[in-house]
Amino acid sequence: MNEKLQKDPVVQFVMKYRSRLTVGALLLAVLILALSVRMNTFWLPHWMGDQCHYVSLAMKIDKLGFDNYNLRKVDGKSINVTPDGKIQLIYPSLTDNPKSKGMILEGLEAYGIRYYDQPFFHKPPALSYMIMWSHKLFAPDKDKYTIVLTNIGKYLNKVKPAIFFKAQFYAAVVPLFFSIGLSLAAFAIGRLLFSSRVGIYAAFLMAIHPVSIMTSQKIWADDMLSFFVSLSFIALILSVKYKKDWLVALAGALCGIGVLTKQSAGYLVFGVFVFFFLTHKNSITGVISAVKAFFNRRSIIFTAFVLLVSGFWFYKIYTIYGNPLFLPTQPGIVDMDKTGWFKQMRSRPVGGILFLVQIPYLCPAFLFAYFTISQFIRETVKAVLRQAYDYRLVFLWVFVLTFYWNVRFEQEERLMLPVYPLLAVLAASAIERFRRDPGRFSKYFGNIYVREAIIIIFLIGCAIWAVPIGINTGIEQKILLRIPF
Repeated sequence: MNEKLQKDPVVQFVMKYRSRLTVGALLLAVLILALSVRMNTFWLPHWMGDQCHYVSLAMKIDKLGFDNYNLRKVDGKSINVTPDGKIQLIYPSLTDNPKSKGMILEGLEAYGIRYYDQPFFHKPPALSYMIMWSHKLFAPDKDKYTIVLTNIGKYLNKVKPAIFFKAQFYAAVVPLFFSIGLSLAAFAIGRLLFSSRVGIYAAFLMAIHPVSIMTSQKIWADDMLSFFVSLSFIALILSVKYKKDWLVALAGALCGIGVLTKQSAGYLVFGVFVFFFLTHKNSITGVISAVKAFFNRRSIIFTAFVLLVSGFWFYKIYTIYGNPLFLPTQPGIVDMDKTGWFKQMRSRPVGGILFLVQIPYLCPAFLFAYFTISQFIRETVKAVLRQAYDYRLVFLWVFVLTFYWNVRFEQEERLMLPVYPLLAVLAASAIERFRRDPGRFSKYFGNIYVREAIIIIFLIGCAIWAVPIGINTGIEQKILLRIPF
């Protein structure tokens, strides 16, 4: 019987690929977990703040074209789902009143916010285009960009969830797709740089992180931005491993798509220059050689393809406003804003402190990323001195710290999301090092199986702590995680 089983082609396949099948099964389980803790997005309201802006912009691009990419002349029309009007859908439409600016702009001005009244919207259009294309593909009503207006969590037993699922699936699925993609990207980065086990740990950490769950439950650009930044990272890793310039070009193109989603993706360009400068193969003997090392071929290729993809956006903004990096301002906005948003933001610590403390607080496993800093410093020194070094930590930390430096004065958790997959990989690599080589802790943590059990229990504990924080931000309609600040 055993001999017959051994000759069975199915058994032979499983035996040959059992390691890959195990990894695939674990990764699938992580992705299912990521989806399950983000499913609320389909019946949560998505008309607050920037969310209604992105949907309205998608509607305007669809109906009037890119030249009308602004919030002017947009109204919101409601649809009662229940006879008493307690549950409603809403959809943006073009105003019929020629004297009106539209409900959105007039609503903002009623709260003292006027800087959105611009002839051309100041944020890049990739997310709005993605919503438009998704609407054409999935929306039952091709004319209306319907969104849930009411927080219907407590009404799910009274009204079929399928109503809300169908009403806004086209919009909610976009950030959800990219959010789950971040777990997959974290796995790919971890596997490429370290091992499949590190990749699984990193994917799990992204699946449970409250900030990632929060952004997936909002129609925001952060998940799409972070996804394309992560793809750019992956292409950069492959370009370093295989020394292929076309992979650098691909990385630049992917970063360019990220820039068209949110301009903060451009910070990646600075990281590329720093990384390739630190790891340049030629020794630096003076100013001229240092300049040549900094403006090396790969950095130039990367930047060129970023601009090739996203340059039209900056040219368009320049032709309208005379500044390719134009951002609207409103003097005295803190005192004029009746929502209290800007005062609330000012009451928070600056990003340098906020991110440093809050990232591990929201998901304790991310604290392990900080344990790799001293090793990163050693590897960086070796890279600069052209000695043998391990580029992996240099690669990861250069981009994390470059992004951290550029957003250090910002005060929203979601702005660090693009580097969370890298932090997850750093934390996972430290956790795996504990499993494989406990060093002086061996007498306390026993053999590798005991340490593996400790890791599993710890990660489950992190999930129990972190997931409810992320889910509740959607249920309670929060846009800031006021923990611990």
